[in-house]
Formats: sequence, C-alpha cells, structure tokens
Amino acid sequence: MAKKFPLQYAKILYKLTKDIEDEKVLAEAIEKYVEYLHEEEVLNKAKYILEEFIKVKKRADGEKELKITVARSISDKIIDKIKKSFGENTTAKVKKDNSIIGGIVIKNGNKIIDGSVKRQFDKLKSNLIK
Repeated sequence: MAKKFPLQYAKILYKLTKDIEDEKVLAEAIEKYVEYLHEEEVLNKAKYILEEFIKVKKRADGEKELKITVARSISDKIIDKIKKSFGENTTAKVKKDNSIIGGIVIKNGNKIIDGSVKRQFDKLKSNLIK
C-alpha cells in the first residue's frame, strides 16, 4: 500500500473530527486515528501531519495566512491594509529578506504576488537578452 503525504493524513483527520462536538467521542476518534497512524507506520510524521491539519482547519474556517516578504521594515498600518485586502480572518507573518532589494512579495497559500525589485530586474534582464 502506498504511503500518503502528511497533507493527506491531515485531511483524513479533519474529515474524521470536523462534526464531532462531544469531547469523549472526539477523544475516541483521535485514539482510533493514532492507531491508524501506527498501523500505517507513520507516527514519526505526526508533527508534520499536525502542522498540515492546522492549515486544513484554518482554510475550512475561512482563515487566510499571508507570508509577507520585504527588504525593509514596514509599518503595522501597511500590514493591516494588506491583510484587510485579503478579507476577514487574515493573519500575516512578515519576514525581512534583503535579496529582494525592495518592494514586497505576498504569498497566500499557493498564490504569490511578487512586486519585488529583484523580480522586476530579472524580467528586464530576460527581455534584454531576447
């Protein structure tokens, strides 16, 4: 039997637990799930499965987590405007990276908005070489 990726196990856990409200029933479901992970010989991947589960749960709840990369610090006011443009329940993690030279890169799940100076230089270079 082919092994699954942590995301697949996370989705199984989410589907298994999403409608359970009773704590005792939830505990039993999680216990059976852990037994399943043991049978699949993937308990050593539990940390990664849990990380993916949290992402799956947040997406299902309509939460968005942005990863914002900037060359220099930006104000909380600008970060709040960016988050607001992506809708309610949006959080952001900001990282400084001097290699982008300037501008901003916003990652929302699998989507990337690259407004960095480095990207613009790379496009210009590519167009000049043609």
